Amino acid sequence: MNFDLRRLWPGSDRAASDTLLFDDDEEHGSRWAGIIVRAVTSLILAIALWIYVISLNNPQDSAPFNAQTIDVRSVPANLHPTLSLINVDVTVRANRSVMRSINSATIHTYIDLSGYKDGTYEVPVKVDVPAGVTAEVSPHSVQVRLDPLASKQVPLAAHISGTPDFGYTIHEASVSTTTVTVSGLATLISKVSQAQIEVNVDHRNTTASGDLSPIALDASGNPVPGVTFNPPTVHVTVPIELSLNYRTVPVKFNVKGEPANGYRIESITVNPNIVTILGQPEVLSQTNFLDTEPVDVTGQTATVDTHTRLVLGSGVSLYNMPTNSVDVQVVIRQVQTTQILPVIVTITNARPGLDVVLTTNRLDLTLAGPLAALQAMQPTDARAVLDLTGLGPGNYEITPTVILPPGIEAINISPARLPVTILPAASPTVPLPTPQQTPSYVFTTPGAPSTSPPVTPTPLPPTPTPISKPTPHPTP
Repeated sequence: MNFDLRRLWPGSDRAASDTLLFDDDEEHGSRWAGIIVRAVTSLILAIALWIYVISLNNPQDSAPFNAQTIDVRSVPANLHPTLSLINVDVTVRANRSVMRSINSATIHTYIDLSGYKDGTYEVPVKVDVPAGVTAEVSPHSVQVRLDPLASKQVPLAAHISGTPDFGYTIHEASVSTTTVTVSGLATLISKVSQAQIEVNVDHRNTTASGDLSPIALDASGNPVPGVTFNPPTVHVTVPIELSLNYRTVPVKFNVKGEPANGYRIESITVNPNIVTILGQPEVLSQTNFLDTEPVDVTGQTATVDTHTRLVLGSGVSLYNMPTNSVDVQVVIRQVQTTQILPVIVTITNARPGLDVVLTTNRLDLTLAGPLAALQAMQPTDARAVLDLTGLGPGNYEITPTVILPPGIEAINISPARLPVTILPAASPTVPLPTPQQTPSYVFTTPGAPSTSPPVTPTPLPPTPTPISKPTPHPTP
C-alpha cells in the first residue's frame, strides 16, 4: 500500500524533500501514530495559546446587581403567593466585552410555582441572563406561602359625613349599584359583610357627585383592607339644596310634678337654649319657640340632670343638630324660711376683778334655714357670745359671735355691735337707776378668772361716754 505523506502532513521535512513509499507493516504504523500524537498536541497548544492571547485582550470580569426584584411565574389558579423576600442579590461573570452590555434590565430573577398547592414552601430562585454570562443568586431560595382566593357579592351603601353650608339640606344619596363583588384572600373575604362609599359634604352648597372606591367593612363596621372590588369604583350622587326657610327660636322648658315637701325648684338650665328650625315660611312665622317634653320632678330632693326631646310641629325640622334632644338641669333646693329669735348675750374671757357694763343684754337674730330645722330649734340652740379676751377698763364696741345649729344661718343681728364698758369692780352699795334712766347691766367678775357670766345682771346707771370706735379699742 502506497501513501503520499505530503498530503497528510504538508509541514513535514520528509514530505517536503521527497515522497516516501512504505508497506503497511508494524514499523511504519508506529511512525504514523507518532505523527498523529504530535499533530494533536500541536493543535491543543495552539488553542491554549489562542485562548491565552484572547484573555489578555478580553479578560473575564464580575459585577454585583443588588436588590433584583423576583418575578413570580406560573401561579396556580385561585391561589395567592406571599413571599418572605421580594428582592435578591445577583453576581454575574462574563468577558469584559460581554459585560459592557449587562445591566439590571438584562437580568431576570424569578420563581416558578408550577404544580404547587396551597401551603408554605421553600422555592429556589432562578435567573435568566444573556449567553456567555454566568450568575449566582443570594439567597438561593425564598419562602412562599400560597393562600386560597375567594370572592362574593356584598351590599353597598353610601355613608355621608360632614355638614353642608348653613341653610342647605342633604337629600338621600343614590348609587349606580347596590351590590359589588369583593375578592381577595379567603381569610379576609370571610370577614367582609358590607361595602360602603364615603361621601364628605362638609361646607358644600351644591350637589356632590363622582366615582368613588368602595371600602370593605366587617359586621362591626371596621374596615377590612387588602381586598379588591368589581366594579372598582361606583358613581354616587348626593343632592344638596337650599332649604325653604330658617328661623332661630328659644327652647321653652316644661316640668311635671312637684319636688318633695320642703323642697323647691331653684333654677332650670337647658342646653342648647336656642335652636335653628327649617320649614315653610307660613309655618315658621307661627313658631316662636319650641317646647320640650316634660321632665318629671315629682318627689325629688336633689338636682335632676337628664335629656329630653324637643316637640316639633308639623313641617318643622331642626338644622345642624345630630339628635332631637337637649340637655336639662333642674336645680332643687330645700325651702328656706326666716325667723326672728331673741337671744341673751353671754360674756366670756373677762379679766377678774372688773365690772362689765352693757346697755342691753339681748340680741334679735333673724335666722334663715329649712322650715323643719327652724321649727325644731330649742331656746338653748342659739347663743350670742361677747369675747373680752385681753380687754382692760375702757369703752368698746364688740361684734358678738353667734353660734347656731348646722344648716341655719343668721342673716341679720340687731344690734350688730354692742357697746361695752369695762370698769374696776364697784363698791358694795350701788344706786339703782331712776325710771327716766335707761337701765344698764353689770357683770361683776370674781377674783379668779371665769368663763361663765352671772345668771342675773345688776342694773346700774348708764355710762355717758360716747361710743365711736368700730373695733375694740380702750379709751384712756
